[in-house]
Amino acid sequence: MKNQDISAYLEKCRFLPKLNNEIPGHRNATYKERFSSLENLVLIMTELYKEDWIGLKTLDDAGKVKFISVPGNHLGISRSDMRKHVIPYLQDGSSSMDGSSKSGIGFSGDARRKELRMQRAAAADVVETSNGGWPSPFNLYLQVKSIWQLQNGYNIVAQSQGTLVGRGLVEFCDDAPPVMNFISMGGPQAGVASLPPCFPVCATIHPSSVFLFNDFLCNRFSRLVESGIYTDYVQANLAPSGYTKFPNDLEAYLAKCSFLPQLNNELPEKNSTYKERLTSLNNLVLIMFEEDTIVIPRESSWFGFFSDDYNGPIQFPRMTKLYREDWIGLRTLDETGRLKFISVPGEHLLISIFDTLRFVVPYLREDGMVTAAGPNLNNNNTKENKKRASKQGLKKQDQLLS
Repeated sequence: MKNQDISAYLEKCRFLPKLNNEIPGHRNATYKERFSSLENLVLIMTELYKEDWIGLKTLDDAGKVKFISVPGNHLGISRSDMRKHVIPYLQDGSSSMDGSSKSGIGFSGDARRKELRMQRAAAADVVETSNGGWPSPFNLYLQVKSIWQLQNGYNIVAQSQGTLVGRGLVEFCDDAPPVMNFISMGGPQAGVASLPPCFPVCATIHPSSVFLFNDFLCNRFSRLVESGIYTDYVQANLAPSGYTKFPNDLEAYLAKCSFLPQLNNELPEKNSTYKERLTSLNNLVLIMFEEDTIVIPRESSWFGFFSDDYNGPIQFPRMTKLYREDWIGLRTLDETGRLKFISVPGEHLLISIFDTLRFVVPYLREDGMVTAAGPNLNNNNTKENKKRASKQGLKKQDQLLS
């Protein structure tokens, strides 16, 4: 920009010169004072760092300016970068005057920042690993229980089969720290009627198998695994087998499947504790991806499933015995406005930033008390009406959450 253009900008531009305190002889110290009172300033792809006219240098010297560069076009931030660079600043919450907070992580000044860094580092250590078999919620429970910052309550955001591990943490574990909101993203809550596509199955058995199997062999291998899905060996070594539910072989599923029948309280002897613990949630948020080809049927993300065989209609959650007889408390949560059915466009786990901000981030706020609406599920199982229900639900969500 030429000097005369800069002069015209400073003289004629009505907003930015004042906002950035750029007008010579008219610096306003109040702008700097107010701006530098921020806890953190996160800047993505910006080089605004001048003569401390608005307090950038002051913030930076205090370690509160974050210069972050991410790949992509304008606003095209990825989900992983969103989780890494944005979500952490929305989870910390604000401390009260006495330095306490409902989340148990309320601090002030340097001490607060130090403890929050410790908490994030501790939370990052809560990673359940296995040798291909089913991850244990009890091992996860021991790790969560050891993090004192979570003892007064925390939220769970889980994806895919991790939603089942997280729900097991809620239902199965005695004296576990309370969970306020549970957000399930693309979770096979009612099971899957077939294993995921070939590549994920092979990679689950052994990471190097991607180099050992061509498409033909891998598909044949998948069929062999499915034929013995309820054997002890497969149940112990292939995680998806723990929530595979063949609608034409429910007897074998209930007798041999090692995880989901217990988690969903489907066995003849019901455990009322599972219902009691799940209904203690402030909200159970169920997010379904409309083009999901990993969770089959995709309505399983809402606890819907095939009625009796693969060719039968899909039962929406409110039609299932699991819901109607309230085996784990879904009906109780629904009737008290705490069960949220949310449908978003996209393939498995490919949620947009916009939908993340609408349907996930609000539940991470400190008080955890959020209301949201979902589709008006009904008993009509036609594909057209299911699409209409989804669109109606999204429209209603727009009205309540905008």
